[in-house]
Amino acid sequence: MPLFAKVDSIQNANQLATVMGWLQKSLCNTAFRFYANPDPKNSTKTIAFIDQYGGYNLPDRNYYINEGSTSKQIVSNYKNHIIKMMVLAGKSKTIAIEIAESSIKLETIFAINAMTEEEFRNPELTYHKMNVGQLQKIAPFFNWTNYFNALGLESTNEINVIPPTFFHYFSEAIERNSLNDWKNYLTWSIVNASANYLSQDFVNEKFDFFEKQLSGTSNLKSKKERAIDDVQNQLGW
Repeated sequence: MPLFAKVDSIQNANQLATVMGWLQKSLCNTAFRFYANPDPKNSTKTIAFIDQYGGYNLPDRNYYINEGSTSKQIVSNYKNHIIKMMVLAGKSKTIAIEIAESSIKLETIFAINAMTEEEFRNPELTYHKMNVGQLQKIAPFFNWTNYFNALGLESTNEINVIPPTFFHYFSEAIERNSLNDWKNYLTWSIVNASANYLSQDFVNEKFDFFEKQLSGTSNLKSKKERAIDDVQNQLGW
């Protein structure tokens, strides 16, 4: 995949921020979500939002955190899913295992430091408007200027950060984990986001894990139905 070359070219944390912004603009979320919404305290103004979702792929953060056998089995199955998908993408089994381990390690960090669903629904806990300089102080190991420049948002001055603590620990994860771990995670993010547009083997494997195993869905929708769903999701319907 040509997108892999973009990730492979990363040589430092500054470049990591640039590529994450580029991926956000071009293909998918990585580590967190970025979007624009009305300011909750001034609905006449649209501002930037970044929040804790988009970085971990299992549907419930508790799967990464709980010590019960069910959660552990789901994470194990997820690891096997990543390995299968990366082998389909042309990686060796050894590299696929490495990518799976790096991805789950980082996704677990995201999940541990995310608010609960109940907390996220509390409007008092989800309004933290600040500028890029203030965000940089909270999360100093991520180059936010590079990230927003890659998004084409050089003049972003108002960002609702949900929650600041998540982004503090996200930044620490950049400092404390190897660049190779992050590159592995981005590589998996590319494959996961692209799977439904690749060959039938990718489509089947993604359906088998996320829909059949996790959701209990027995039948894969037709290509036409999936295309309609995709358009509706892109439009926010």
